Amino acid sequence: EFGIDPTLSEGVDPRIRIIRLPLSREDLEPDIRTYSEFRARHPKAWLTDLRRREMESFPEPVFGLWREALERSVGAVHDERPADLVLVSPAPNTGMAAAWKLWSDRGVPYAVDHRDAWSLHTYRGVESFTRDSPAGQWEGRIFENAHELWCVNAAIADFYRSRFPAIADRIRVVENGHDPFLQPVSPHRPDAEQGLSFGFLGTSNFPADML
Repeated sequence: EFGIDPTLSEGVDPRIRIIRLPLSREDLEPDIRTYSEFRARHPKAWLTDLRRREMESFPEPVFGLWREALERSVGAVHDERPADLVLVSPAPNTGMAAAWKLWSDRGVPYAVDHRDAWSLHTYRGVESFTRDSPAGQWEGRIFENAHELWCVNAAIADFYRSRFPAIADRIRVVENGHDPFLQPVSPHRPDAEQGLSFGFLGTSNFPADML
């Protein structure tokens, strides 16, 4: 679906068991022979209906329909080898539903590791949805029952402490390992004989504010 480096997986410790689920996105299916007549003739209407179905399952567009498969798989892994704690890193947010269901059904505690934010629009610094919206109700249900909530920086942590004062003492800041202040500084010394080297790190297919 997007550019990744699969060789990074080779560095994962072999003692860690990785379970890959057959999750996919209907809207990215390239084989038009699999399309229904409705999708082929009315692609915009079909996509609108897909987004509606996704939001009915879990209030997150694109990934809402993954909820059932995630819940079922997490439960199966726990039944095979019971978990003491679940650490869920929401990407997508639908994954939190599986952690919450395991806690709800079997009492397994979970911590939420937010590398981004859900109800905070991190590019604009404003609320993405209200506490009483479907997404807001799910967020409250998940966060208020979490063992801990980890945020990637102090600004996001402060937002969530204000939004959920009852769990402020369970909110932690856990920086990214590649943040500059966590790494030793080694100054770059350019080689004049090599000339100018130019590199681009980023994306070219997201909205301008994300660039």
